[in-house]
Amino acid sequence: MKPSAEPWSRCRFVPFASSIPPRAFSASATRLILPERRWKLTSFHGPEKLRGEWWLGGFEREYFHVDTEEGDTLWVFTAGSPRALWLHGVFD
Repeated sequence: MKPSAEPWSRCRFVPFASSIPPRAFSASATRLILPERRWKLTSFHGPEKLRGEWWLGGFEREYFHVDTEEGDTLWVFTAGSPRALWLHGVFD
């Protein structure tokens, strides 16, 4: 999918209260699902690859901005082995 030119300029990040700490959720080709919420996927942008804390064993994540039919833009990432999908937050 085509990334937006300046995704940070058009929105303010607001943590999604139930995603702190980040929560794993299931996904199909067109839906992202938490027990209490479902989103229908319309497009995504990414990945943005982040690595860090190598002195503590490190982490590596791939972040995506996911647009939904409901009008939300989700901030999700993949991490772990096997790769799991995690909700980090929702843009407002």
